[in-house]
Amino acid sequence: MSSVKVMDQEQTTQPAFQLMMSLLLIMGVLLASLNFAHAAGADTALEKRAHDGNPQAQFDLGNVYLNAQGSLRDVNKALQWLTYAANNQYPKAQQTLAVLYFHGWHVPENALTAKYWFERAAQNGVAEAGYYLQKPEFSTFTTMNGTGGPVALHIGIYGKVKPAR
Repeated sequence: MSSVKVMDQEQTTQPAFQLMMSLLLIMGVLLASLNFAHAAGADTALEKRAHDGNPQAQFDLGNVYLNAQGSLRDVNKALQWLTYAANNQYPKAQQTLAVLYFHGWHVPENALTAKYWFERAAQNGVAEAGYYLQKPEFSTFTTMNGTGGPVALHIGIYGKVKPAR
């Protein structure tokens, strides 16, 4: 009879566990790479539609830049695309800009700019904008209703910038 030596269970499971963890790590890196490539392709298509003047794409692209994590966040690009969409009569963009300036999220708090965008959003049927316009912060001044309205309002910086939630 031959004798068969059985290895310790601890010796057999530890290398198998390490191999399994290595495979999971490799699979995770591959999946992350595929997701990144897919997202980059989607962003390219979104950017093309935004550059072609599609207000919803401009709004969506602005939100991508605004809500990105870490170094991918670009508040200046977000404001640029949201402003394009708002000037193209996209009510959600007008409301978003108004709320950002009203609360000072990502931008300097600016009640005059907020009121301007709330008025435009309300004119385009955003009910929430009417609620904001009734706030006492807006009773002390009127916005410009001329050709230079939004440009003039975005030049100055007033108040403090609050961190995003």
